[in-house]
Amino acid sequence: MINELKTRLAEAELHARRSHERAAGLERALAAAQGERRNNSVLLETRTAELREAQAYLTKVDDVTDRDVLRTVENLNSTIFQTAAKASDAFQARYHHDQHSVEAEEAGRRLVEGWGLSTRLRAALRSVNHNDDSVLVQMALQGVMVSYTRWMCTTWDFGVGRDLESVYEQMRKQEPQSVSGRWRAISRTHLKAFLGDEQERQSRGEVDLADKLTDILLICGVPGTRQRLLAEVTSVFSESLHEIVRLALHFQRVTGESIVSRDLSAVVAKPGRSFDPEAMVDEWADPKRLHRVIQSPSVLCTTQLGLLRQESQPGTTSGGAGGTSLVVSSTLLLKPRVVLVTMLDDL
Repeated sequence: MINELKTRLAEAELHARRSHERAAGLERALAAAQGERRNNSVLLETRTAELREAQAYLTKVDDVTDRDVLRTVENLNSTIFQTAAKASDAFQARYHHDQHSVEAEEAGRRLVEGWGLSTRLRAALRSVNHNDDSVLVQMALQGVMVSYTRWMCTTWDFGVGRDLESVYEQMRKQEPQSVSGRWRAISRTHLKAFLGDEQERQSRGEVDLADKLTDILLICGVPGTRQRLLAEVTSVFSESLHEIVRLALHFQRVTGESIVSRDLSAVVAKPGRSFDPEAMVDEWADPKRLHRVIQSPSVLCTTQLGLLRQESQPGTTSGGAGGTSLVVSSTLLLKPRVVLVTMLDDL
């Protein structure tokens, strides 16, 4: 009897030990399953966040239409025209084409070298009597304001020396528009952190623009020191200068940071370029004088900005390889308006 009890007790202990081992194994399996579930949950959250970021990066939906940007350019052109007309008229009684100071010479050099004033237009401003008709002064004022605002509309870095634009020009030839456009938007947004705030850029733009107007007036022989003339221009035309710079900065911000699916750029025609009716409009055109188009006279200055739309699209490579590459398609939504050198003959 005792031996039988011992045997049963041993069997019970063995069964209990095996049950305990099985329970421990099940607990280990459960812990492993729970750990794997946690890992899968973390991985799922990570992949979801990555997908969300990728979708945000690759999105092609823009809130800004071409018409919105075109309206900004039209308002900018209108404000520039009105400012130039008022400024040329305001100083009409003070032009002296036969008087040329050292400051006037320096003003002409600055505008020719950096801001779209042709040597022919500078010479005309110095030699023509503007007291009876200031139209040439008005066109020159428009020209330098258009040149400056075009730079402000398209700049990435406001002249601080960073060369990201060349990187982007190369990227857009090799990456889809959704990728290159988003890179451009992100880069230009974060680049602003190194460039000061919007008010600083606004103030700088107004000062620079007043400088350009003052230089034109000096070339036309308006008497007085540059400092005094600059103070007068800044005071009389402060509201107009503020609005021009505000519109240019708005264009720069919207086209550079808010639009991804295409590139919209303000464009001008460089002085000396042959007139191309497909790419520009002759503001001084006479429909009866067709020889202008036939002879392709050169551009004297640009008086109104144009608007160019560009987009990277798949295209077939040349050479018979049958591969594909990216090409940049261009559409001119608004032609820049120009004055040709023949206008000087008309005057």
